[in-house]
Amino acid sequence: MNQQVLGNLDRIIDNDPTLKQRDINFEVTNGMVAIKGEVRNADEKNRVGDMTKAAPGVKDVANGLQIEPGQ
Repeated sequence: MNQQVLGNLDRIIDNDPTLKQRDINFEVTNGMVAIKGEVRNADEKNRVGDMTKAAPGVKDVANGLQIEPGQ
C-alpha cells in the first residue's frame, strides 16, 4: 500500500511541468505522508500539499517542504 501511494504521488509531481523540476520527496507510512525537499515559493508548497492530500490512500500530510527562492 505504501509503495502504491508513493507511486501515485511521484506521478502527480512528474505530471506537473513546474513541480517536476523541484527536489520533492515523499515518505509514506500507513497512509501518513511526510513531504521533504525544496520549492521556490509558498504557492508551490501549498500546491504540493493540496495535491498530496487529494491523492488516493493518503490519510494525513506533514508538509516539511523548504522554500528556497531561485537564483
